[in-house]
Amino acid sequence: MKPITPTLRWILFGLLCVAGIFNAMDRPVIAILKPDISADLGWNDTDFANLAFVTQVAAALSFLFTGWLVDKLGVLRSMVAGVTTWSLAAMAHGWAIAGWHVVAARIGLGATEA
Repeated sequence: MKPITPTLRWILFGLLCVAGIFNAMDRPVIAILKPDISADLGWNDTDFANLAFVTQVAAALSFLFTGWLVDKLGVLRSMVAGVTTWSLAAMAHGWAIAGWHVVAARIGLGATEA
């Protein structure tokens, strides 16, 4: 495998920063959409709290494995895999038609944020 050049390091750093910005932008979306989700699914504040809890648990558990995965795949491949799976998990929210679909999508999003 070729060594990583300084230019490639900066490109990877830039991609990591962009991914972090997208991740930060994604976090408040549930709060912004809360009135619509409440109307569609009949959720209350406790349901949203449970949703936040399972998302954070999924992220915390995933952090146990991400270092190992980066070591196995390498930085570039793990970044591609992470952004791809995170994007798929984010898209899954658009396909959700039931409450458990939203929960499953949030678990996927939490797991892939790690």
